[in-house]
Amino acid sequence: MVVSLEKIRFTYSKSKLALYLTNDELVLLFKKALQKSNIEVDFSKNFIEFASSLELGIESTGEIAEITLKEDIDVSYFVKALNDNLPQGVTILSAEKIEPLNLVKLNKRVLSSSYQIQINYTKELLENKTITEINALEKGYENKMNEYLSGDEVFVMKKSKNRMEKIDIKPKILDYNYDFNTLNITFLNDNECNISPELFMDGFSQYLDNKVYFNAKRTKIDIG
Repeated sequence: MVVSLEKIRFTYSKSKLALYLTNDELVLLFKKALQKSNIEVDFSKNFIEFASSLELGIESTGEIAEITLKEDIDVSYFVKALNDNLPQGVTILSAEKIEPLNLVKLNKRVLSSSYQIQINYTKELLENKTITEINALEKGYENKMNEYLSGDEVFVMKKSKNRMEKIDIKPKILDYNYDFNTLNITFLNDNECNISPELFMDGFSQYLDNKVYFNAKRTKIDIG
């Protein structure tokens, strides 16, 4: 008997406690949700692929995954059924049917990732400051961020083979915009050295010679 395969690519968000789920835990979570939804999947194989791993603790509104099904189902039903059976913090945002015979792994087709990084100011930094002084502080960070990013080189320190190595990530920055304490930035995907918000902000902290605290969210993954 020949089984007709159906492949669905979907975008989902991670928030709240789901920020701390590992990829292995997400696989189990989606498996349970599919079983509860009575959606037929061959669980003996790698039934789900993720576009790009995400650091624990990072929120996302743009995660991408693909699932190969053993049946043809309506996309709207797929979205509703999974959302009805997924825990709080993981939500399917959209889905589409795609060609099931693409032999290139999903994580090898990622072109870039976009993030929103928001600067957090500590209580000690803001204590006893006037509104004018706080505005000047925020403007100072904006100027320093633009200065850091507009240079010919953008250096970060990355651990490589048990040692710290200074690397220039300027060629990997495709686009950025800084406004109201928030940096929107897109990094070119590179399987040898993907740039994470933590790595980038560590570089910015070293540039300032001062620790900068932040929240980050992945907003988009581009697939080729």
